[in-house]
Amino acid sequence: MDTTSNLNVPDTVYRHVIAWTLLFVSVVGLVILACVVVIFAADRSAASTLVFNALLPLFGTWVGTLLAFYFSKENLDSATRNVNELTRVVTGLDRLKSVPALSKAIPLSAIYIPKDTQDQPLTNLQQIIDGLKKEGRQRLLVFKARNMIERVMHLSAIESFISNYVLHPPAANAKKPNDLTISDLLASSDLDKLTALSFALVPQTATLADAKTAMEQKSKELGNIGNCEDVFITQDGSPTLPVLGWITNDIIIENAKV
Repeated sequence: MDTTSNLNVPDTVYRHVIAWTLLFVSVVGLVILACVVVIFAADRSAASTLVFNALLPLFGTWVGTLLAFYFSKENLDSATRNVNELTRVVTGLDRLKSVPALSKAIPLSAIYIPKDTQDQPLTNLQQIIDGLKKEGRQRLLVFKARNMIERVMHLSAIESFISNYVLHPPAANAKKPNDLTISDLLASSDLDKLTALSFALVPQTATLADAKTAMEQKSKELGNIGNCEDVFITQDGSPTLPVLGWITNDIIIENAKV
């Protein structure tokens, strides 16, 4: 007979079993004793009153004790979990403060930009979608001259735009979905604003904690328009300087783990 499985049973299980077994046996025993006393008593009415007055406070005390034990245990467990979670958060923030953002950033050379056969950035949305999916990417970065960041377009936003365009074409002679370009997407004022403002900038001396703060601040500024999930590093945090590296929300989350 294999008894190894019994060794894995937590001690708390045995304690719960013993506690509930004793409680059940005690209750049943008292009920049986009370029934015997009432049945064989000369004055059953008086005996019933006496038994009721004796057992009711006892049962009430037991119930109160059990409730206090289990609810206090749950509250203690909940408090412990909250403290542990707070500790992880604080420790994660401390960890981010010690990590230079540039050391974890995606370098400019590793940023994927869909291009045509002439090595020019694609403008056709369907071709951009195909290129991003093929490379397993979720964002299209649009740069100005000298590698200055101009826009961030998320794959989900591009696909959503095309879907809405198909369902609600702007005119009878509207373009075919496969012919839509970045210019068509930016004709929407909301998307134009979102793609141009949904990223933050930090200097090359910034830490990941600084990048996280900049990302959260930009999300607050965007309000209902969307969220900021990208931070770009330039020499002094200026948008008029070339990008040195790119920090995503995934990079921050990964490096905050303890």
